[in-house]
Amino acid sequence: MPNNKIAIIICWYGDWPWYWPLFVKSVKHNPTVDFLIVTDEDITIALPNNIKVISHSFIEVKDLIQRSVGVPISLENPYKLCDFKPTYGLVFQEYLVGYQFWGYGDIDLIFGDIRAFLSNELLNTYDVISPFRDFLAGYFVLFRNNEKNKLLFTEGKDYAKIFQSPACRGFDECAMLHSKFHNGVNFDSIKFEIDTMTHIVKRDKEIKSLFELFCVQGIPGKLAWKNGKLILAKKYELMAYHLADFKREPYLYLSELKEIANSNEFYIHKNSISQSAPSTIGGRLNLAIAKRNKIKYFAAFFLSWICRYTFLTKSSNMSDENISFIEGRYKANHTIIQIYREGQNIYAKKDDEGADVLHHVKDYRFIIKKKKYLLDFKKTENDTLRFYVTDSKRNTNIFYKLI
Repeated sequence: MPNNKIAIIICWYGDWPWYWPLFVKSVKHNPTVDFLIVTDEDITIALPNNIKVISHSFIEVKDLIQRSVGVPISLENPYKLCDFKPTYGLVFQEYLVGYQFWGYGDIDLIFGDIRAFLSNELLNTYDVISPFRDFLAGYFVLFRNNEKNKLLFTEGKDYAKIFQSPACRGFDECAMLHSKFHNGVNFDSIKFEIDTMTHIVKRDKEIKSLFELFCVQGIPGKLAWKNGKLILAKKYELMAYHLADFKREPYLYLSELKEIANSNEFYIHKNSISQSAPSTIGGRLNLAIAKRNKIKYFAAFFLSWICRYTFLTKSSNMSDENISFIEGRYKANHTIIQIYREGQNIYAKKDDEGADVLHHVKDYRFIIKKKKYLLDFKKTENDTLRFYVTDSKRNTNIFYKLI
């Protein structure tokens, strides 16, 4: 039995994403690591004993952080919580009694065998552990549970300024400069605008830290999860797979998620997840359908941008019935977009920003020309209307649901 108890703290506000059941499933197979989920969202799936829910609203967490850190803060949306993750050891210290390590993390992870990597020998040796070599991984990092580490964030030269900024600055990781590391640049050669937690840990001589490659991200494919073990390319065991890039692919084929929830194994391909191995008939069928979906998506996307310069029309060409179908308020996390008709046009208005005209492409697909956004309205299996926004400049996708 491990003699170093671990608690990972995760604050979550917004709808539970499609990968939430996979996160829960993989956590269940790590019974000696506790996950403290701070949320006020309804949870409709059974949770294992090592997921402990702490019921706090976003406003309550904001107040807790404000009372704990001793400086004014700006915290108006859940995404900004990333900058406050390093404070969790202090903010939630009443829940960490009896734990030798605490950490912060995210739910867009599928875990393998955590203790196979975080052995007692390793935990007895190091004070801070990141499963990523270049910087502290905001999706999973451990700190020895002591007074120094609870207040470690205060050693940052810019922490007060960062906490007062309304923008997320990436204090928990690398100041949002992830792309620099993708190009193989060394941490010490990068010019940072702020002092991050990675800087603090690397320069503090009293802290023994480990930066090691226990996890992968990106879209490698060839991942197999079997009875709590996560294997890459049939030979490399991993502690976790970070879904940051995978989850944003708009053409993912995920029809087997319900079956996977009750399965002892599943496979993560480049743009699908299947219950069957790639070498089986079921696995080959899954890959074929996923490939077809990808081709269809890019064909539609390419056509949409051709239409931008040729056949693009104002939304007034749509029937009143079709316009009424998409009108309403849509939400993703704490961001709300209002779709409404005014005069001859349909507009999209995000929070307090100005409204943008939607230009009709085909069916329920629209473009916002000046922002290069593609909006695609669809109904889900449970008859809920939603749309996803594709930002062609940043290659990102966000799903909004009718509220």
